[in-house]
Amino acid sequence: MEALEDAASPGMRTGILAARTLERACREHEPPPGDARLGLYLNSVQDLARSLGLELSALSQSAGLETQGLTPPGTVGSSTSLGNSGGSGSLGTALVSAALLAADLATLAACTAPELPPESAGYFRAIEASRLAAASAQSMVLEHRAFWAAGSSGEPGDYEKRDLRGAEWRASLVSRQIEDMLREED
Repeated sequence: MEALEDAASPGMRTGILAARTLERACREHEPPPGDARLGLYLNSVQDLARSLGLELSALSQSAGLETQGLTPPGTVGSSTSLGNSGGSGSLGTALVSAALLAADLATLAACTAPELPPESAGYFRAIEASRLAAASAQSMVLEHRAFWAAGSSGEPGDYEKRDLRGAEWRASLVSRQIEDMLREED
């Protein structure tokens, strides 16, 4: 994975960090002997977190190139890639896609935390990853709004708006679920 400092936006950097945190939570937890199900589950979550982190890195790299006017053909923003859902160009499209990935990551981390013992470091790292990913999704929604407010040509398409609302709603839901989970511990 690329260095966090190279990520195109604060939201994308936070999403990449969330993916690494969830990977670590799964890697460091040793399931009890005889609990093959938990071991397989944690390996799968670790692989998914790594994959989501790599996707966020790729989007970040493409968005960073776009902000410098260097978008390579066939990458984010070209007509052959993620599909420009409203004319926002590669940066707008990358932010929408990254917000959706971060919301997926937040959900994955929130579902993983209860699988780990509440007193374990992995449990708290999964919660941390969930909070970071939710914040990342919400940040990228705001970054996208700032992108349009700064005078991007055209306007966001209906699918783009819907996807952003969905990412924001899911991130908000995960944040509330994590807060409820932590309140139940007290």
